Amino acid sequence: MNVYERIVELLKEEPLLKDFVYVKSKSMFIKKVDNIQYILHLYHVFTFNFWVNVYPTTAIRYDILHKWFEKFSFRTVRDQRNTCTSGTACWPQLLGLESCYSFLYSEEDFDEVYPQLLQTVRCLIQETFPKFTSLKDYYDRVIAPVLTGERDLPHNSADWVFEYLSATRIVAPDKYEDVKKVVMSHVKEMTAKGEPNIMEYVGKWDEIFAYLESLDFSSGKAREPKTDTKRKRKPKEKKDE
Repeated sequence: MNVYERIVELLKEEPLLKDFVYVKSKSMFIKKVDNIQYILHLYHVFTFNFWVNVYPTTAIRYDILHKWFEKFSFRTVRDQRNTCTSGTACWPQLLGLESCYSFLYSEEDFDEVYPQLLQTVRCLIQETFPKFTSLKDYYDRVIAPVLTGERDLPHNSADWVFEYLSATRIVAPDKYEDVKKVVMSHVKEMTAKGEPNIMEYVGKWDEIFAYLESLDFSSGKAREPKTDTKRKRKPKEKKDE
């Protein structure tokens, strides 16, 4: 067992993580509650043959905001399914804490450094997860403040555009056009600057929005509108008398 594996095993015993599952391929502790994934990410790097640096962060993923968009994303489905919801991530530095915790392979400093990492993990969890217990929490904390000028829109990436709009359509449909207007004004500025992620969708906005606006989210999932697949019978031709 290397030092990182020891960290993971100890965190599995942490009461705040008792309902989480550690996913080794993602270096994440994940708890799923209905449509929400609560995530503790332990990005780590083995360096110089004697250090492992651990960078803890927390984030939320609202599956309903991501799955409908997979057919349009320029990324692979796997990459798309590994993304978190924009505006929910929390880094230690935002809480005035260290962002990186370095452990010696020999574990000589383990008893000194691990308690510091654990305290940061606890702070991240307590600071992030209670704030996002529903999709309405996400709308109220991340999107509504944009309309009042209390929060700026992101200046990079593109996924937030579709997450903001789908969340608004679900939680506050009466505000959808207002949010769309503000978002697209900002997208126009980002396009002028050549933001690479935004450029991937130039010429596709109308198609994507038309699809989003046709979806029914009332069941808690994005459902496409029903289409009548029955063949219409041709009217019988009248015979000449």
